[in-house]
Amino acid sequence: MSQYWIKGKFKDQDVWVHSDEHGVPVVDKGYIQVRYSGNSTKIYRGHHKNLNHTATDTPPVRVDMPETLPEATPIQKIAAVDKSKPTPPITPARPGSIVLFTDGACSGNPGPAGLGVLMQDGDSKRELSGYLGMATNNIAELDAIRRGLKMIGDKTRPVDLYTDSNYAIGVLTKGWKAKANTELVEEIRDLLEDFRNIRFHWVRGHMGHDGNERADELARMAIEKRETREFES
Repeated sequence: MSQYWIKGKFKDQDVWVHSDEHGVPVVDKGYIQVRYSGNSTKIYRGHHKNLNHTATDTPPVRVDMPETLPEATPIQKIAAVDKSKPTPPITPARPGSIVLFTDGACSGNPGPAGLGVLMQDGDSKRELSGYLGMATNNIAELDAIRRGLKMIGDKTRPVDLYTDSNYAIGVLTKGWKAKANTELVEEIRDLLEDFRNIRFHWVRGHMGHDGNERADELARMAIEKRETREFES
């Protein structure tokens, strides 16, 4: 039998994701199926919320699979974070800087999407949980950064921005050519020109970093509630 598969990342690991012929992941009762190599017939089953993104700029690959496949193994058994190990360190924010943690989430890709922003300035904190409607994961990641930047009033202050999206860092700071979402990318690039001292930091997602975990929680809250909310303390 033939199935369609598309490259993606599940819990920041490179995988092949079972999709339809258009490259949209097949979600069954909240779960997707993945393989860890293109020629493997071993299939794993995991919750779709842990799908970081799929390759929207490449077509899905049609694969001839055996007529009878074993029942998919729960992916949590092999991909769960080892809580006994210490959380890997991230680059510390500079003293006196405004700190932004941003994240995007998508239920399916594309699918209902949300963004989360945590902004910390000394002892004060602002949070944004934003519902985007139907969008891709990359759009959610980029829009989280856009909305986070707009939350900052004094653009002369140093800013340390943390994101788990290599894609966003690439198209915004490394000169990667944006093959999609070009208007959104250009808008963010224009916003960045107003900041005098901003640094982007990549943080591995789902590894226990408080700021990143909270931004992820805010993004998923927006999807679940289908609403946008702000919090301040």
